[in-house]
Amino acid sequence: MKHDPKAREAFTEQLAALVDKIPAMQRHGVAGQLLKMGEKEKALGGFQSAFEEVTAPREKCFNGLFVVILAHELKKQEIRDAAFAELAKVTDESQQGYVRMSQLIRQFVDKRGEVTTKEIEQLADQAKVEENQVNLSYFGGKLLLMMGRTAEGQRRINEAVVRARTQTYLTTVLAKAEQESLNKAALEKSLRAFAPKKK
Repeated sequence: MKHDPKAREAFTEQLAALVDKIPAMQRHGVAGQLLKMGEKEKALGGFQSAFEEVTAPREKCFNGLFVVILAHELKKQEIRDAAFAELAKVTDESQQGYVRMSQLIRQFVDKRGEVTTKEIEQLADQAKVEENQVNLSYFGGKLLLMMGRTAEGQRRINEAVVRARTQTYLTTVLAKAEQESLNKAALEKSLRAFAPKKK
């Protein structure tokens, strides 16, 4: 089934326009849909808008980690570093897993020492709430992928799907999309390896 690129573009524009019309607490859902569709720039705008307006520590951290990761991927260092600074101000004890994840991402991007897989995995493993386990598995997987540790990153992404036992979270949906993308890339790499050499 072929998709009409103009219809897709019109749909993503409508989604992006929705961001400013809905409450900040709900924007991550629209931003997540944009991200799932591969619209990183538009997704960043949605997560950033929510991040700047929400005051609840959990939503601040959740949206902030998306801002940090997407801004890094899009090479928007000023946005990324401003988000790091805001996340460092969160003192709510229940959000320290997210704050620590932000610190590990910053440690990696600033090249301030090695970030170990064990440090990343412990954040999700020590989280007491299922949603935090799922989210921190997803963000940990994204960090490992950023670091070039594809197999370990894929394992953490898979964990985000497996840990969602009672409901489906935004990060579960995004983890499934990431799984498909990683599996497709691995398949294409294998096919290229076995393709006949051109003479």
